[in-house]
Amino acid sequence: MDSKITVFISYSWENEDHNKRVKLFVELLRENNIYVLFDRDMPLGERITDFMELIDKSDYVLFICTPTYKEKSDKGVGGVKYEKNIITAKLYENRNEKNFIPILFSGTWDTSLPIWAKGKLGIDYTKESDKEFQKLLCHLEKNDLCENIEIGIKSKKKSDFVYSDIPYADNINNKCI
Repeated sequence: MDSKITVFISYSWENEDHNKRVKLFVELLRENNIYVLFDRDMPLGERITDFMELIDKSDYVLFICTPTYKEKSDKGVGGVKYEKNIITAKLYENRNEKNFIPILFSGTWDTSLPIWAKGKLGIDYTKESDKEFQKLLCHLEKNDLCENIEIGIKSKKKSDFVYSDIPYADNINNKCI
């Protein structure tokens, strides 16, 4: 890839374990050459709403689905409400459904997917499956060839990459700065 894919992470601030898990997910994306917009990277003094408006400049939005995210989205609470408003406006305006991907982190699709996203396909990351993560990377990279091959995914459980003979494997090893 000549330019990095930009991904915005929409999630609800929950407990410490959940927030750490989201951060690890962000790090895994970055280890696979995805440029991630993540609110925990904001410098002091920045406005969170200005950051949330970067949804508009992202190639993809990954929304981390949990029962709390669904509740905040459906009831219109906090930052999740603000992000939902931007996302649904973009969906209405552009009708580009494939750029907004649900990532199931906890619960079930019924208990964690917001009303506005019903019927959308996403990945089930409740068990932190490398196969589900691979499916996401393939979609983000728009690579139809990688559906049937295993690509190198570095996860917090593995210390080394394992690559298949694929033309873009060298991109996987680059980290975002």
